[in-house]
Amino acid sequence: MQELLLILFLLPFFAAVGVLSVKRYAGIITFFTATFLMAASSLAYLSFESSFTLSLSYLSVPFLVTDLVLLGYFATIGYTSRNKKILFLSIVQAAFLFLLENFSSREGYDIVVDKLSLFMFLLINIVGSLILIYAVRYIKDETSDISKQAVFLAILTAFLGVMNLLVSVDNIEWLFLFFEMTTLASFWLIGFRDDAESQENARIALWMNQIGGVALLAAALVAKAELHTVYISEILTHGGETLILFTAFFAVAALIKGAQMPFSPWLLGAMAAPTPVSAILHSSTMVKIAPYFILKISPALAGTAVGGVIALIGAISFLVSAALALREENFKKILAYSTISLLGLMILTASLGTPLSVLACMLLILFHGVSKAMLFMCAGVLEKKYHIKSIESVEGLINKAPILTSLIILGFLSISLPPFGVFFAKWIVYEGGAGISGLIVTLLLFFIAVGSVALTLLYFKTVGRFVANDDTKSSKEDYSYLASPLILGMFLLGFSFFISPAIGGFFKENASFVVSSVVPISGDFWGITLPFGRLEFWHIVAAFLLLGVAPLLAAKIRLKGIDKVKPYSCGEKIETSAYSFYFDPAKNIEKVANTVSAALFLLIILLGALNL
Repeated sequence: MQELLLILFLLPFFAAVGVLSVKRYAGIITFFTATFLMAASSLAYLSFESSFTLSLSYLSVPFLVTDLVLLGYFATIGYTSRNKKILFLSIVQAAFLFLLENFSSREGYDIVVDKLSLFMFLLINIVGSLILIYAVRYIKDETSDISKQAVFLAILTAFLGVMNLLVSVDNIEWLFLFFEMTTLASFWLIGFRDDAESQENARIALWMNQIGGVALLAAALVAKAELHTVYISEILTHGGETLILFTAFFAVAALIKGAQMPFSPWLLGAMAAPTPVSAILHSSTMVKIAPYFILKISPALAGTAVGGVIALIGAISFLVSAALALREENFKKILAYSTISLLGLMILTASLGTPLSVLACMLLILFHGVSKAMLFMCAGVLEKKYHIKSIESVEGLINKAPILTSLIILGFLSISLPPFGVFFAKWIVYEGGAGISGLIVTLLLFFIAVGSVALTLLYFKTVGRFVANDDTKSSKEDYSYLASPLILGMFLLGFSFFISPAIGGFFKENASFVVSSVVPISGDFWGITLPFGRLEFWHIVAAFLLLGVAPLLAAKIRLKGIDKVKPYSCGEKIETSAYSFYFDPAKNIEKVANTVSAALFLLIILLGALNL
């Protein structure tokens, strides 16, 4: 196990140095690094027997110095760009670090690799590595500068190493360092194209995530001052009256990193970056910090007012972001809004802290990671090979690029409808929440139901465009681009056809491997018959046939008597079909949701201080 962890922790950084040193072979180094990371994470999962712990206290001083250098770099960015927010937040974080040094703490294990860490390893290193392989091909079409290509691949590769460390540390001071290193990586990657829009979006991502860093340091200050420990496992076990305030600050950091309203602009701004950046930020790495953090503290959130408010923030983001996606035409922006939406659902399920809700969150993390990585990589192919960014321009693509179009349809199916894991996750939440009385639970279930309808409408709206027929002839598709999306697509199909029919039994035997490290599970929990435990194979086939036929019918049905014109068409009426309607939510819905969510963020801290 120790050798495998060394590969996961150190190989990405050595590979990044190698890529920068031997630029001509950057693609080959990246490919072999990705292969080793996929193998190491799989073997670590299969060979796991008990938690792996390691104390590395001698690294505390070097890590503190690294923290200060990083904050100094952020402050320099703020000063040179005249961005007062970045400069101010850098100074606040540095002040908090110095305050932390005034309190003593007991020794403990800095690295704790448990079942949840191993689950995250699989997502980070398998999905993330496939994105790395895709990026090798993509970046050649992005720029002909070999040095710039090497820098891009090096940052992406090192990013995976930072994520592996982040999901393994128990020391919250170290966690802050890796938290801010992901912020640094996202700043560099979002600003990679170096134009005005990219640089502005990168700075937005920087200062918003710095607020999360301040919240994380506040949590560390609470723990170190009151409990004299910086180890999360000890805080959760012996937190006492301090525990709720600690979890409140910790959760705020998670919600910001997860781009929950009103902090969603930083993730939407990531669309300005090359598509592999969007893929890796939205699927397997950056944003998955949010549900991971909430899962870590979910036992302390269960049944608390703080947990309820966190769930409500997630519910608002889930519903409102799904509704906002319906008004978009830009394909990557549709994917971005749906990412924020499903992150809200993950946070909602994790914060409830019950075994069923934690299981639902894990399903969402897994399927969303695979689906969004595949969809964003397909978006990159649309841009580079077909010069398409808007779904207004994809009509007839089913003829020109049938494999690419099929992968896109599969991706949208998997995040909204049966027989895929996201649908089952929502089903599990309803199964667990249906028997619980209370206004908050009823409200959360309502948000889930309406948000799910919005995501389903998004599926039909988007897929209908892709399957609309025209006279375009099929062309040869670029399999060097499609290799990684195809592998992820095969996973989605294989899971749905062969595992979903027996999903109840599958998770009974295997999911406790991960969940029991998060939520204490009673001996009879896995005796519960999940609502889809007897799902038959023909149900899966029927679902695919129905969901495949419906968009085709929508594209063919012509709506009569509709007086509809497109902008700039000089009043000429356009033939309207069932898939071509747009849903524009109330103009103020985003502003109202941001205001309410901001107030709820403050309420989390207040409730934490009141120990509720």
